[in-house]
Amino acid sequence: MQSPPCATSGMNCNPTDHEHMSCARDDLRRRYGIPADAFVFASFGNSHPQTDFETLMRAGIALLESFPHMPIHFLLNASISTPAEQRSLDILVRMSWDRSLRSRFHVFTGHPCLPELLALSDAYVAATQKPTNSTLLRAAMARGLPVIASASGAHLEVITDPRCGLLFPPLDGTALQSSLQSLLQNPRLCSGFGTAAKEHALASFCITQGSARIPKQRESIQIPAADVSLIMRASRPDTAISALTSACATFPEYRECIIAVSPTMPEKTTDALGRVPRTRLIGGTARRENAGDIHYHLLDECRGEWIANIDDDDLWTNAPSLCGIAKDIGLLYGPCLHINMFRRPADPRFIVLERGHAIETPAEANGVPGSFWIMRTAAWRAISPDLTDRSFNFSDWRMFSQLIRKGWRAVRFPQTFGVMRRFRYDFPLTEHWNSAVHAPAKDTANTAVHS
Repeated sequence: MQSPPCATSGMNCNPTDHEHMSCARDDLRRRYGIPADAFVFASFGNSHPQTDFETLMRAGIALLESFPHMPIHFLLNASISTPAEQRSLDILVRMSWDRSLRSRFHVFTGHPCLPELLALSDAYVAATQKPTNSTLLRAAMARGLPVIASASGAHLEVITDPRCGLLFPPLDGTALQSSLQSLLQNPRLCSGFGTAAKEHALASFCITQGSARIPKQRESIQIPAADVSLIMRASRPDTAISALTSACATFPEYRECIIAVSPTMPEKTTDALGRVPRTRLIGGTARRENAGDIHYHLLDECRGEWIANIDDDDLWTNAPSLCGIAKDIGLLYGPCLHINMFRRPADPRFIVLERGHAIETPAEANGVPGSFWIMRTAAWRAISPDLTDRSFNFSDWRMFSQLIRKGWRAVRFPQTFGVMRRFRYDFPLTEHWNSAVHAPAKDTANTAVHS
């Protein structure tokens, strides 16, 4: 599917174009792993504490606990540009995990197609303490969404009519929960707010006097879709669905998803995996020693230009643009956040950021941290005939080592690619792979990524 016209900020230049989304809301929800019957509250911004996702998260958790059987979901798009923002977002994610509500909060970092996220939502929330910009709020109103906003700064310049949206005192989680509940329990009120918000936004910001500020550019910047195949070995029913959902959201334009399903996987989970769009299930294995061969077989099956790896208990959160990558680059990877579930939350080693290091020689293949990597399909096909050892232990590192040996480049990106959930069963007793050649960590990322 072609992405809608987007400016570099990710927002549609003319909010009226949101009406022409070529993908129906139910189709979008399936792609993003959100139930068709859910009531979805959306909120966009950066992860700085001033954006106050924390107040929204606390209010959302209280709402979910008050209505445990209602399909309420929250969609947060939180960009990350500093370590402080990364830590802030980590705290929010842990809040939802602590209450066993992680599946109700869909968190994206820097997603490029915000119009799609607006199109699948039922209401928009802007909880920023001191907002200086109202572009996202206006776009949500123009889309016909009822809005809830903190009564501060630029929000007061937009919601000038009480019929257009609900205002609450900044940092007041109780008042925000009450506003969320009002929209949730009163469909007529919700519809009325949405209609009034759209009329007000189109009259004030788009068609008349606002047209100078938001020009109606019909020929806007297009975000090209990358040709990506997703692969996953699925053997853990308690985490496989969330792992696949996070990857589909990170690569929404994926071409195919090939899953090797373990014969021990419950039928209910297998059926759920098979219902994901563009998914193909193949036979997997329940034997650890055969997992490496299955993984290489998945790579052989891929038809996309790129291959994104999914571990069935990890969560993708971010990926670089795959358009315009230099032709000699065969591997992309980035840091990952380890959540050591076998430790107590108060343990300083409960959350660890593993940065990895640059790979310049075959002996440095262990520089790729975790399972979050993207490989060019042409690079895999070039090295596959030489990988005669297909045992499980260190199968990824053997593959990366051979890739460098064949002259392909590997590039480390600075942004965190995902979250690794590590359990006790992740640490069987195995021999060390080439322990004598562990390279020292480096902080410099490769340059000249894009041609």
